[in-house]
Amino acid sequence: MTSKTSWFSVSGSILRENFRRFWAIPVLAFLVYFLAGVFPILVNYRQLETRSYWISALLGNDNFFFMAAHLFFPVISAVVLFRFLQGASSVAMLHSMPFTRQRLFNSNFLSGLIMLLGPILLVALILLAISKPVYDGSALYGGAAFAENVFSSAAILSWLGESAIILGVVFAVAVFAGVVTGNVLMHFLFGLGFNFLLPGLYSVLTWYCGEYLFGFISRGPWAELGRSISPYINGLSDEHFSLAAILWYVFAFAALIVVSSLLYRRRKLERVGDPFTFNFLEPVIACLIAYLLMTLLGYYFGELTDDGQYVWAGYGLGAVLGFLIGQMIVKKSFRVFHRATLKGFCIYALIALVFFAFMLLDLTAFEKRVPELARVESATLESSWLDHSGVRTEDGEGGLRQPENLAAAVAFHQSVVENRQELKALEEETRLLLVYVELSESLGSDWGFYRSWRLPYPFVRDSEALKTIAESQEFKGRLQISGEGLEGFGLDYASLYNEQTGYGAVDIYGEEALAELVDCIIRDHEERTFEDMMSLSLPLCALDIVYSYKSEMASEGTVRSSHYVQVTEGSVHTIAWLEENGYGRYLGTDPASVFYATVSEVKDGVASYEEVYDDLFLYEGDYAYTKAAEPAPWTEEGNSASPVAPEPEEGLLVVTDTEEIAALLEMAESESIDRENYYYVHLVMAPFAEETEEGQAGLLAGETLNLYFHLNEDRVPDFVTEYFQ
Repeated sequence: MTSKTSWFSVSGSILRENFRRFWAIPVLAFLVYFLAGVFPILVNYRQLETRSYWISALLGNDNFFFMAAHLFFPVISAVVLFRFLQGASSVAMLHSMPFTRQRLFNSNFLSGLIMLLGPILLVALILLAISKPVYDGSALYGGAAFAENVFSSAAILSWLGESAIILGVVFAVAVFAGVVTGNVLMHFLFGLGFNFLLPGLYSVLTWYCGEYLFGFISRGPWAELGRSISPYINGLSDEHFSLAAILWYVFAFAALIVVSSLLYRRRKLERVGDPFTFNFLEPVIACLIAYLLMTLLGYYFGELTDDGQYVWAGYGLGAVLGFLIGQMIVKKSFRVFHRATLKGFCIYALIALVFFAFMLLDLTAFEKRVPELARVESATLESSWLDHSGVRTEDGEGGLRQPENLAAAVAFHQSVVENRQELKALEEETRLLLVYVELSESLGSDWGFYRSWRLPYPFVRDSEALKTIAESQEFKGRLQISGEGLEGFGLDYASLYNEQTGYGAVDIYGEEALAELVDCIIRDHEERTFEDMMSLSLPLCALDIVYSYKSEMASEGTVRSSHYVQVTEGSVHTIAWLEENGYGRYLGTDPASVFYATVSEVKDGVASYEEVYDDLFLYEGDYAYTKAAEPAPWTEEGNSASPVAPEPEEGLLVVTDTEEIAALLEMAESESIDRENYYYVHLVMAPFAEETEEGQAGLLAGETLNLYFHLNEDRVPDFVTEYFQ
């Protein structure tokens, strides 16, 4: 037999013998697939509409038993079919038989494929025979209903194809592991581990990029690439395999067969029992273990303290320990302290230093790249400060395409790049309030630019480029609470409450009143300024707009949902409507209801009031309870009760004047911009009570409400700055 034809030769006798010996594998696999997939469908066949989500998940391989079978049966099949390579007697016997290594390899590999693909093919045929239309028609997105047959022939065939790819590649990887290992335990462990090796290394690499490349984001195309490396990992996602991914899997499958076959031809039979049968794998495995342990200890030390020296100490310690442990594993000996090990570690250390140089010095110029405006086709901008909850665009895509917005996106990206050194330093200090901003610029067929930054609040607040984007109607989109596109839509009621004081809640009813209120909310959304979006001022009140719409999925035929809206100082139309309709008392805090306020100063991280100082360090500058917040004594005066303001102390300003309290409330902000320099304010006020029959507001005796906020930068009343001079 020539070498050319031996590449594809198969022995029928070996195939028959494998099926005779290992028939239990396909039988067990079929039972798992049948009991986990077909049987539940048959049991619920008359009411499959109620199982539409379950069927969709099943045929999308989002089923624990399916994915467990996709992993373990290929690995077990590879172990039992190539077990002869791990025993000295079986190796000697089979290789003395009158057939070539190539024919032996081909026959065993084909046997495994048939045993793996046969059960899922049989299950797919059964599913095709019992399939019928099952619609998931109640899903609503963007205000429009759509229906999809989740139990169609196309869905079943798609599951069959993706499952076959997963089983084939996992099996090929496990066969490769059997060729390069010398005992059954190592074969099984590495048969499993090699299937996750590349995705794992990719995840570690993206972690390093996120740590050391300013603006790197692991989502978007980077996440898609990482998910697509392994068909098994990709199968765990909700997305179907793309054409590019399928071509990659076919190539990887073919490459694994060729490489495994070539290595098997060159495998030395006397290496049976060794952890690895090829010497080139020993330094590779040792370096991989060193890389992973270096990363683990570096991350652990970094979580213990903000001191960067400890992080590098963790990297160094992890590299040394990892390389030694790796050497012990591949050598099966503790005697690894010799010159060869030192030489190997020096090579690894040099590679690690080059790797960190690429990250720290940005040798790939990742941080400096800015797309050419002429090539940018669309862009997206996301930030929690520019909230898009309940917002949809005309086309449902959410991308920016107007020329002025694309130019502004590129200009903002350029401004970040030009100031990146200063911005990176400020981010690491963690002193300033940081704003998360995510920006992507699509270049059509190319990957485009995907960046995320944690930027100082003043830098974002003062950006004219972001102001241009945020105030454009293209960016704002439309609020979904208009009800457009929802069948049977109806406004039920609106729940109104004061977020500052806890006043309420009160429910607003009436079809006409609700329609007017929603119209005001939408108008405020359309006219909202960038300054209002970025404002730190306390919200005046909040609204939950509750509405219903028809849905086939709901048992009663309708679904009730809600839309949350914060009413801020810029919500002029909503504020006017609330005041005109008698809900003005829910807007903000009435200075007349405040018994007293205490103000303390935090300057260069040091609090002027000792108790505040301790709490601020505990909560890192967020709201803290002061000594003045403790229950105060009460005095009875007629039919009302009021707490007694504490005596002024050093570093603590006590305010009781109504006009001064009004000034504090006017400049109140929810967070400190500079966590080491601001004023901390605590207000004690009367609780809210509904009006009595006599028309007078009642006071709940013995109770108070507390409000905490900050005063930032130049938004500080003169009497406060004068007191702390």
